[in-house]
Amino acid sequence: MNISRIYVIILSVIFVAVMDTAIAAAELPHIGYVYPAGGKPGTEFEIKVGGQFIYGAKSACVSGRDVTVQVIDSREPEKKKPNSQKKAIEEIVKLKVAISGDAAAGDRELCLITDTGISNKLTFNIGQLKEIMETEPNDRRENAVSVPELPVLVNGQIMPGDVDFFKFNAKKGQHLVIEASARALIPYMADAVPGWFKICLTLYDAKGGELAFADDFRYEQDPVLFYNIPADGDYFLAVRDSIYRGREDFVYRVKIGELPYITNIFPLGAPSGKNPVSVKIYGVNLPVNSIDADVDKSAPDIQKISVKNNGLVSNQVAFSVGGLPEVFAADSCNARKTAQKIAVPVIINGRIINNGDRNYFCFEGKKGQTISIEVYARRLGSPLDSFITLFNSRGEKLKENDDRKDLSEGYITHHADSGLTHILPENGIYTVQIYDTQGKGGTEYAYRLRVSAPEPDFALIAAPASLTLSKGGTAMLTVYVVRREGFNGRIALNLKNNNSGLTLRGAVIPENFNKVRITISASAQSLPGITLPVLEGTALINGRNVCHAATPAEDETQAFSSHHLVDSGEETVLINDSSPFTISAAIPPEGYIELAQGKEVSIPLEIIRKPDLKIPVSIQLVDPPKGISIKNGFIPAAKDKHAILLRAEFNAAPGITDNLILTGTAYIEREEPPMPKKEDSKESPKIQEKKEKENTAGNNVAPKNVSIKEAPKIKKEKVTVMLPAIPFKIMKQPDKEDRKI
Repeated sequence: MNISRIYVIILSVIFVAVMDTAIAAAELPHIGYVYPAGGKPGTEFEIKVGGQFIYGAKSACVSGRDVTVQVIDSREPEKKKPNSQKKAIEEIVKLKVAISGDAAAGDRELCLITDTGISNKLTFNIGQLKEIMETEPNDRRENAVSVPELPVLVNGQIMPGDVDFFKFNAKKGQHLVIEASARALIPYMADAVPGWFKICLTLYDAKGGELAFADDFRYEQDPVLFYNIPADGDYFLAVRDSIYRGREDFVYRVKIGELPYITNIFPLGAPSGKNPVSVKIYGVNLPVNSIDADVDKSAPDIQKISVKNNGLVSNQVAFSVGGLPEVFAADSCNARKTAQKIAVPVIINGRIINNGDRNYFCFEGKKGQTISIEVYARRLGSPLDSFITLFNSRGEKLKENDDRKDLSEGYITHHADSGLTHILPENGIYTVQIYDTQGKGGTEYAYRLRVSAPEPDFALIAAPASLTLSKGGTAMLTVYVVRREGFNGRIALNLKNNNSGLTLRGAVIPENFNKVRITISASAQSLPGITLPVLEGTALINGRNVCHAATPAEDETQAFSSHHLVDSGEETVLINDSSPFTISAAIPPEGYIELAQGKEVSIPLEIIRKPDLKIPVSIQLVDPPKGISIKNGFIPAAKDKHAILLRAEFNAAPGITDNLILTGTAYIEREEPPMPKKEDSKESPKIQEKKEKENTAGNNVAPKNVSIKEAPKIKKEKVTVMLPAIPFKIMKQPDKEDRKI
């Protein structure tokens, strides 16, 4: 469900120094953890944010209503560790958070604002339980942190070799649920294998006997431990990493108590237009065994459902709303000879009930008919790892599929849902088979199986989810396309909710392209502050315009190599004060330039510098396509207008339509204010007395404790700005005579 969020900003200063607004992107703030990573409504508390380039943070933002946050301390320590390699999470900023009693429970996002811009976002969770913090030492049962009463949420950090113990009292017959959040807070770590904090939970009795252990929940990495308390008494919970790693960003939140928890539902979805639809729910501490899901035409394609018991809201599970006719799988469809007859198009709601079971469905097909078969299971919370096969009437295998990767599901590392498209070779009866690749089954192994004509469509993902722009400045946004079932068309991009005068350049995704770099620019009149534009894409599909909003995401690195686009709520743009200089490029009226193989094209540039700022600027291409280069990229200090040359070599692929991204870099001298310095001598009193006498006699040594003014220091600061994108087309090579020239 797409819930609109409002950012609440407590600003010490949102306007920033001119010289700092456009410095290289490498110095933009980046946060690596938040601790504690949440709190309860009606509370105020301090949190720590660890990261890089975050010293001097002026303000912080938390998405949603009823939460305020202010910076308490963002100063860089005076004393630094000598000869120590700086870590990406070494810098610490302290914040004060106030959560209103009316704040809605759920995940929010937190980010910092510094002089250089806005940081990435991390999860900040609003809970519903009383919360406590771990206190060290608590690495043994003997010094476990005592939990006053259940239910409770405990916050902690795991350091190398660390184990955190918590002690609580429970009563016989309680159905205990212990739910951990670690990867849910920080989905990926760039420098850790397997790429996240692998949290483990162990439950012990009062004598230290192990009662239960959990290190996952089905395919989810964050564990959930279920245990029925056999007798009144004290119990101990141990929290650790699976291989005893640890550091400051190994942050966790663990809930303990008789909590309502939904383990699975059936069906996983329903057709739209019928309201309500009864959904069977399974789990622990649930007040009912079914609930009604709202599936009217205004319902989102994927919604979240939950239940409430004794004032506590359960976890949320996904429920799909479809637009095709739907049926339930028959009990007898577990053999090919008893395959269930279906009429295409259809969505089948089924389950692999027993280990090793396979379900079969047959339909009548026509020669030349294109059929698309797709499974929705893992994407809806089912543990099913599906495998599908299409057979003809003679039982011959035509096509099969195990996994189909969905780029829009960046949190999932194992894309277990299957999908295929096939043109039927003849008239006849065709059979679809579905089963779990691990041979497993159970009531939780549910699926939605769509059999229909292809449904061409697309989804957009925009990264990064946080952008910093100066007034009149430009930043780059990478837009990824998930093309579905044969759609390869052109997509036009535009901004919605654009209240700050932002403009796009290069806002077209060409046919067959799966990724494009565009730029977004602020006008010179844009007001500093945060704005939340929505990027949309429109395409013509089967004769009608289809429009989808892009999902903002962060490009996260997992374990040094793998990359994932992780959903990050809303596109958040911070507009700073104007930069030292801006550069614009003139392009033809048709909106693009033509680059012929073996030819050069002149592009006029205009540079606007701050008054009295006479600096040379170097122009560079950022990751250009093969065969594209730049010449005459140096703009002298005295020139405001200049022309660069773009060249397409003969190895540049003809027919390509894309955007060129350019930056301009300058080194600006900035005078650092002189710092008064006192003599802080550790010499003996006799030597100090002698120096004072010499000063009195020769008047050439400053008296003790008198400030000494140093000559001002001049620092050269590297400033890089981005130009609006330059759309281009590569034309086929000229004839031989032109090539000789």
